[in-house]
Amino acid sequence: MTTVRSIITRAVRLLGAVAQGTPLPAGDAADGLQALNSMLEAWNIDSLNIYTKNFDEYQLVPGQQVYTIGPTGNIAATPQLRPTTIDRALLKVLQSTPNIELPIKMIEDQEWSEIAVKNLTSTYCTKMYSTGDFPNLSLYLWPIPTLANKLILWTWNQVLGLQDINADLSLPPGYERAIVYNLAIELSAEYGIMASPVVQQIAIDSLAHIKRVNSTPLYLDCDPALLSPPAAFNWLTGK
Repeated sequence: MTTVRSIITRAVRLLGAVAQGTPLPAGDAADGLQALNSMLEAWNIDSLNIYTKNFDEYQLVPGQQVYTIGPTGNIAATPQLRPTTIDRALLKVLQSTPNIELPIKMIEDQEWSEIAVKNLTSTYCTKMYSTGDFPNLSLYLWPIPTLANKLILWTWNQVLGLQDINADLSLPPGYERAIVYNLAIELSAEYGIMASPVVQQIAIDSLAHIKRVNSTPLYLDCDPALLSPPAAFNWLTGK
């Protein structure tokens, strides 16, 4: 457990802008908080900086096609944040026991524009189009579902903006070191002080460690239907 002030103070001290044991001036604290929030906001758009993904369920209204997520969105999200990225979407069918989850294809502008009848209705939706709006993200379901099922979204978690410089901050392993040293690099231009090679290298290494832990391995697979006779394919042996 650390505090926002402690992180900013350490980053400024790594630049040599504040001496060891010297309190952080109020102006430097405010500037550091702004720089810290700016850096974390940029981290939120890189999947390898994200330590977890959210799994959220939203209640659907029969006959409603458009849903918005954000500060004033029409579906409840906690907190009310516009998702940075939606990795996948599922339809949770409540009429079955046990409930089943059907995949929803996420489509782009071209495929959405090519749908001739956009207000078509059906029991279940099979596609979802995201407009990318801000601050509320708009989602269009197609066909328009007629049953009160649930929409499941897998989204990137976000590091929320920090308002209180004296607030406690709980971070996953490795994040405090990466934030402190990379914040020092972020602040170096503002202070007009070049960070030492040691600080620069630790900033690079600490962020790389986070990215390595957060990376998702890709597995080579082959559809058994393409094999004769159908069998599991071992890419190591080619058999």
